[in-house]
Amino acid sequence: MRTHLILVLWTVICAWNTTAPAQTGRAARYQPGDWVNYANFHYVTSFEEGDRYLYVGTTHGVLRFNQVSEQWEYPYTSSSGLTNDYVLNLIWVRDNRELWVITREGIDVIYTVLDRWTHVPDSQNMFGPAIQNIRVGQTAQDVILRTAGGSSYVYNKYSYTLRGRTTPGNSVRWNEQQRIQGNMPIYFLSESWHINRINNSLVDEEFREFPFTLQYTTSFNRVYLGTWGGGFIQADATTKVGEVIRFGPVSTPVGAISKDEENFWFGSALTQFQGPPEIYGEPGISRWELQLDRWTHTLPENEHAIRNAQIYSIDGDGQRVWVGTNRGLLYYNFKREEWFRFDEKQLGTSPIFDVVVMDSTVWIGTDIGLYNIAHPRGYVRYRTRILENEMLSVYSLTVNQDKLFAGTEYGLIQLDIGQKKLYYYNTKGQQIAREKFRFPRVYQVTSSTDRLYYADYLGIYELNLRTNRLTQLPKLGLLAKSSVRVIEADGRTVWVGFNDGAGEYDTQNNEWEFYTVEDGLGDNLINDILVGQDYVWFATPNGVTRFRKTERE
Repeated sequence: MRTHLILVLWTVICAWNTTAPAQTGRAARYQPGDWVNYANFHYVTSFEEGDRYLYVGTTHGVLRFNQVSEQWEYPYTSSSGLTNDYVLNLIWVRDNRELWVITREGIDVIYTVLDRWTHVPDSQNMFGPAIQNIRVGQTAQDVILRTAGGSSYVYNKYSYTLRGRTTPGNSVRWNEQQRIQGNMPIYFLSESWHINRINNSLVDEEFREFPFTLQYTTSFNRVYLGTWGGGFIQADATTKVGEVIRFGPVSTPVGAISKDEENFWFGSALTQFQGPPEIYGEPGISRWELQLDRWTHTLPENEHAIRNAQIYSIDGDGQRVWVGTNRGLLYYNFKREEWFRFDEKQLGTSPIFDVVVMDSTVWIGTDIGLYNIAHPRGYVRYRTRILENEMLSVYSLTVNQDKLFAGTEYGLIQLDIGQKKLYYYNTKGQQIAREKFRFPRVYQVTSSTDRLYYADYLGIYELNLRTNRLTQLPKLGLLAKSSVRVIEADGRTVWVGFNDGAGEYDTQNNEWEFYTVEDGLGDNLINDILVGQDYVWFATPNGVTRFRKTERE
């Protein structure tokens, strides 16, 4: 009864938030930094300097560099308060300690002292997708916006009201983003990047060129040079020594995520370009080296192994990273810094739905069964025959102590790894004979301590591995209308991804929380979930969203 009441109230709250001004409901429920989204920040539209921060406007939000601590802090995106991630320009209002962010769908203002967002009234849908160049300035009382066509919009700094569309006078202090004209200065860059001074473009190791968009010099004697697609250069204005910075996954739609001790891995949900690159990015695999806070990207153009590969699953242990794709199994050798691929000839199939790495074994679920791969040497040991004369698809895998559980098209199976013996389950969570194995398809499976959680089209279940007691979790009703796409367990909490949001189930209180883009998700469609100690990460078609876990009583 309590769960039902919570779900009803949550539905009402979500419905109210769809019509409420930006951040009104969200700010009351969450703290700054509770929701953060990481997408392709490689297309730079603007720079602005505040009291401590250098702000970088991009097509997926605002990056922030703390110039005192010299660290990059979490970005401002639609997950944290922006009406739209496509930023056209920025202006810092020092009088109020506010950053004004001009986006394609209006103007958002953050009062940086309290990290409190406000959406400027009458600014919704002012600037459509065709508008790119918005010049910004300010007077003692107003913030001025001027479009490339000559239209001017005057907003009061304090009331945020639109005062008119008059031509501003000579008292306006314009925030001049210097467009690069003539030959570029000579900068000494890190790694294999260089500058083409004839075309004014940044060139990578594959000789791809990214045109420079603008340059900006800060009071800390740093020069920033933005590009369209290559990120930006952060350089010392005196020595001209610079570093190329490309934050975020190369592909905005992310299909799978994984973390080892030193790296995050993000796999593309794209097999090829599907739209404007400044929105979708491009296919590839991205690595975030946590200690260095550095991103590197592997693209199909420079690595044949991932060509036309849609990423379904990633797992690794610091020696190898194993990747399940629609085109076979990939792995990355850290020592050799190379990618390798098992193709259809080696495995007898191409789609690899799930990957689980153990000490000396990699288990993979495919459309024709379960495979055992030697780790880290990388050769096929054998394929487990689930049923005689039938090849079943294996969609999801999880390991619990010395047992491997798999969700298949006929249901749930268990493999005793040491004895290499298979067990089969029916709809009541009971072990049955092989010939009776025919119950509904299990899409996803995960485990935590002595509990196993799995999902079929009828619902989500908890199987107590000590007592063999099966319990069905309460249904979400209208909140989640689709079947389960991914499920992960973390102690007392079960995290579930759907087509229309993410669910958090408290197994002790038997309560659901349900999250959507109204809360902070980058997108409602969840491709993968990674549960960490302090955060939960959701892979979506609009990047990877980080959510700070709430403390349970």
